[in-house]
Amino acid sequence: MMRPARRCPARLAVAFVVVVSVSVSGCTTTLSREELATEYYNIGSAYFELDELDRSATYLARAIELSPELARASYNLARVYVLQQRHDDALELLDALLSEDPDNVLVMETIAYAHFEMGDVVAAAQWYERALDRSPSDVDLIENLAVVALEKEDYERAAELLGQAIEIAPMRAGVYRTLAETQRELGDTESAVRAYENYLDINAEPEARELIEYSELLEDVQFYADAIAVLERVASMEESPRELQARAQFARGRLLITKAEEAQSGVDAIRAAVSLGFTDSDGIRDLLDDPLFAESSDDSPRAELEGLFRDAGLLEEEGGREDEPPADEELPAESSADSTSE
Repeated sequence: MMRPARRCPARLAVAFVVVVSVSVSGCTTTLSREELATEYYNIGSAYFELDELDRSATYLARAIELSPELARASYNLARVYVLQQRHDDALELLDALLSEDPDNVLVMETIAYAHFEMGDVVAAAQWYERALDRSPSDVDLIENLAVVALEKEDYERAAELLGQAIEIAPMRAGVYRTLAETQRELGDTESAVRAYENYLDINAEPEARELIEYSELLEDVQFYADAIAVLERVASMEESPRELQARAQFARGRLLITKAEEAQSGVDAIRAAVSLGFTDSDGIRDLLDDPLFAESSDDSPRAELEGLFRDAGLLEEEGGREDEPPADEELPAESSADSTSE
């Protein structure tokens, strides 16, 4: 949840690396140590933007060797270390930076993020709170602290923080999505639906996974027709991963069968899900065990679906009764004591 640095387009970053590399290789004899350190910092930062973390770390570390007081190199190297899960190395650099600049909010935020990545949500919350004390209107800090509160299962605190964030930045879409998750954990599904609607009003191009989350909320409040419509939208998003399309088709089919009484359309949707690679055996069993589905009329599609799932290898063939031995297992020989004699 750390606030990302401003990124330059990949093409510009590549060109920047090439130009600066030529500068370093061709002019090392004329540059001072400070100037050379800056060049190494620039190259390391460019590699960071390209997500080439090993190269970035090499150049940034060299910059620090040449100019230990180059704080920006130490900070960027700490960020690289966090992404490489070298958390202790990152914290060592960040602690040194904070000792030089005790009120640096960005360093505090990065320390908090490092602790969050380490799984220490208590320390992460403490550092975010400390940073927020110095920058109380920073929406990034507020939202990040809310995420940590969610991880701590302190849902009331998370809701309070997200309310503050909305007051400061009412058009920040991500806050509403996090609020929806928080409200759902609090058991207030209707408020969660409203929060997600606000998120979708601002974010005109949601991802398939987000729409599936929204459909689950709609199902929770029994807005089945709306949930089906959202899932149909996901199924039609050709650019979305097949796994998510399959999930959407299966969920849509399940609702059509069990809630909308549109059995054939539901079967067609589930058939599409299977063709897309749907493999959730628990979801299949839950569908077949659904009371509304099981108690449907004689023209129930249950048998058709069971055949579909078996053909796809998603449902085991029904065997004999548990107390019956397999056909190829020999029965124990009858003992003489059990035999009858004339």
